[in-house]
Amino acid sequence: MRALACLGSVVALAVAALAYPAVWILSLGATDAYLIAAKSPEMVQANQALADPRDPKESDAAYHKKVMEIYGNPVDYKTPVVFVPANKFVHPKEAPELVLLPVDKEKGENPLQVKSLYFFAKYVAMGSGVAFGVLMVLFLVLGKSPKKPAPDPAP
Repeated sequence: MRALACLGSVVALAVAALAYPAVWILSLGATDAYLIAAKSPEMVQANQALADPRDPKESDAAYHKKVMEIYGNPVDYKTPVVFVPANKFVHPKEAPELVLLPVDKEKGENPLQVKSLYFFAKYVAMGSGVAFGVLMVLFLVLGKSPKKPAPDPAP
């Protein structure tokens, strides 16, 4: 039992120590995209047909917002996401430098965001730290066995 407590405490310590580095490694492969509420393909086609050409006086941010409105509801910030297939991303022909990720919440589409990974890593590290502490105390308690009294010498 003592060996099992020792092994468990080592594993718990390893999990606690590796939670954040694992998330950091996963975040290296993240794609920064604008998460937009998806519009139906018919609506996107209609919006593309009605889209005005770029006004030379218009700033890039304003133009990008107009382009995002073609494909869905625009947002002002990029969100790093992981484990999303490349075919889900949209690179609009109007502004190819944009990376859009249309998400339909009604269909249950929720891409895994890097900030969610860091959120869960915090709790994994804390839980593993607590498990490490409990198993270490168990290991130490099991190590202190009562001393057996010396047998009386035979007369």
